[in-house]
Amino acid sequence: MIEVFKTNIQDRGKADIVVLALGQYLGYTKIAIDLDDCDRILRIEADHISSHGVIEVLGWLCCECEVLQD
Repeated sequence: MIEVFKTNIQDRGKADIVVLALGQYLGYTKIAIDLDDCDRILRIEADHISSHGVIEVLGWLCCECEVLQD
């Protein structure tokens, strides 16, 4: 399963923290954040993804995100 989110993550330091937190929350996953994209795309590939959970984790880290629809 792949889920894509629009975020407000601005720098590599925050992106690294987000990747670490989501890795702990979701377990084994592939997580990438494209800081060069205007939407600061967060892409997650995992067996199971709770979009609500991802949004909640980012909220705990003072980040905003929303699911990007196909």
